[in-house]
Amino acid sequence: MALEKVNLHMEPALVPEPYQAAAVNSLVRLAEKGVTEAQLTLAEMYEAGDGVPVDHEKATHWYELASLNTRAVKPDGGLSHLDVAGKVPRKPRRYDKLVGDDPLSQCDQAYMYAHGIGVEQNLPLAAELYTQAANRGCAAAQTSLGFMYEHGLGVPQNREKAAELYRSAAAQGDPAALNNLGFLLATGGCLPRNSREAVGEFEKAAAHGDPYALCNLGVMYHNGEGVPQDYKRAAEFYKKAAEHGIALAKYNLGLMYQYGQGVKADQRKSQSLCRSADATIISRKQPLSEAASDEDVLDSSEQLGQLPAEGGAE
Repeated sequence: MALEKVNLHMEPALVPEPYQAAAVNSLVRLAEKGVTEAQLTLAEMYEAGDGVPVDHEKATHWYELASLNTRAVKPDGGLSHLDVAGKVPRKPRRYDKLVGDDPLSQCDQAYMYAHGIGVEQNLPLAAELYTQAANRGCAAAQTSLGFMYEHGLGVPQNREKAAELYRSAAAQGDPAALNNLGFLLATGGCLPRNSREAVGEFEKAAAHGDPYALCNLGVMYHNGEGVPQDYKRAAEFYKKAAEHGIALAKYNLGLMYQYGQGVKADQRKSQSLCRSADATIISRKQPLSEAASDEDVLDSSEQLGQLPAEGGAE
């Protein structure tokens, strides 16, 4: 069995919707203050459905407000034309000088630069903004910056720095940081491997309802890592995580139904869950059932196959 790690703020499919909503709301606050660049960006986002649902009424609203400050909109007052890709051509705009010293706003803007929502993607700038917010104690920024250091995104790879940032955010109770810290402890990734401590971190994250931590607790109980092996509890955790669309939890639960471990054997349920997991778009763009190994995969004494360390949500 493998563990699940959330790519917070760096993999859109795995980012909880409230984080993206917070970033958009931060842009709205700038637009409502009369910042023309923010108004135009919101108009383009709503016209193209870029990070928000398509809403031509809102797009027109923000274009009209922006027109009071600039002649950047079309002379006839209509919407701009979409490009061949179906999205409004973006103009290079920067908001990092507009958000001031507010760490939450800095974190929100960093998210938008990390994903290219309404602006050109700029990972170094995202890391810079996350760093500013992290230095002011923003847990979400510390977690996101930790992920960037762990994977060398916009900054030189430094897993020790990543672990340090995860610990800082985890101390504030950030669920994603707790889960990612647990992952490093369970796999020995830049930290001494400590399965019991990893379970503790996963439990704290799961108490906040974090679906990735629920999946990881299932793995720990399935393998008997840090806790006595308990197939029934493993299945319970997988079920809860699967309800949130976690592909790895669906696949692992499907295998438990196949072999009757912790649940009554049911081949139909097994096949259905595995197909659902395979249909999920994951970061590696390959079916879970075809993945053979990964550097972060834990060894298992069970003949259930090895799964990739990272999965996505449907």
